[in-house]
Amino acid sequence: MKRAGQRFLSQARDSLALLSGVLAIIHPEQYRMGLEIQREMKASGSCVDALTLWPSVFTAATIVTNRKTPFHRDILTDWSWFDLILSFGLYHHAPLYIPILGIRVNNPRGTICAFSGKALLHGVRKTNLARISFILYMRKNVQEGQRVKAAGWMTQQYYEGYVGTDRRKLRRKRRSDEDQATNELVKLVQSSLTL
Repeated sequence: MKRAGQRFLSQARDSLALLSGVLAIIHPEQYRMGLEIQREMKASGSCVDALTLWPSVFTAATIVTNRKTPFHRDILTDWSWFDLILSFGLYHHAPLYIPILGIRVNNPRGTICAFSGKALLHGVRKTNLARISFILYMRKNVQEGQRVKAAGWMTQQYYEGYVGTDRRKLRRKRRSDEDQATNELVKLVQSSLTL
């Protein structure tokens, strides 16, 4: 069993690192918390061998293979943290339902969904063929055990600090940047034709 786990982690290394990168973008504070948990665990000497194989800031992973996931909440995590769910398999249609928000995410194969699994009741109704979900999350007891400050809620204000609040101004800037890039490309093509 140990070798199978090592082989899986070796094969999934790039994907797990990529999913950590997704978390760094959508919830940077939770990402930093995960890094700090790993630093504390290494410093204390706990799980050092496992951590050398584990290429993710998430503290837990679950693989679910089924055709239906009953509605539930994830109780071992924290309200303000995101779980990441990557779904794949043979299925064609397996919408993820979050009833309290009235949301139905189409969720085709290869989709990554991120949300607070503790705060939001969620589930997947029966699908036509096998579905595999790889779920990454943070365990509250691991964070508390390492005495690392818990990440708070992700806010709109955080993103506005990077992109601003005036959406019209942002659209004009994006169009201007696209026009400039197009003009530079045209000039480059024209200059290569004259050579």
